[in-house]
Amino acid sequence: MEFVTAIESYFENILSNKKPDVAKEILTSDIRCVLPTGDVSVGIEPILEAVKGASSAFPHRGISLDKIIVQDTTAAVVYTLAMKHIGDYGDYKATGKTVTITGVDIFEFDGEKISSISVFYNPEIVLQQIS
Repeated sequence: MEFVTAIESYFENILSNKKPDVAKEILTSDIRCVLPTGDVSVGIEPILEAVKGASSAFPHRGISLDKIIVQDTTAAVVYTLAMKHIGDYGDYKATGKTVTITGVDIFEFDGEKISSISVFYNPEIVLQQIS
């Protein structure tokens, strides 16, 4: 699988929570994910659990992959998410507001699978838009 195809599948199927079963096809079993908060998870299950939790608050995710740059076994992706807040998110009750964030993810590959994702966006932007 080509790196760009794996990245597109990650956003379309896993991050959107449409087809989480695709994870085993495109992610290594020991994938490392670093979040903007500094939290680090290892393995596929923590990623799927985090996506499931976020999807309960923001199930309608419009994802735009604005730019993908690949060099060797590393890829950087600039993306925009537009999400409607229709479920509880931490202490915040559903507002019905559309939240838009832009972020950058850095992907590392082991063979054809994603072995690491570092996620960069400002989580405060989400809270500002639903407050």
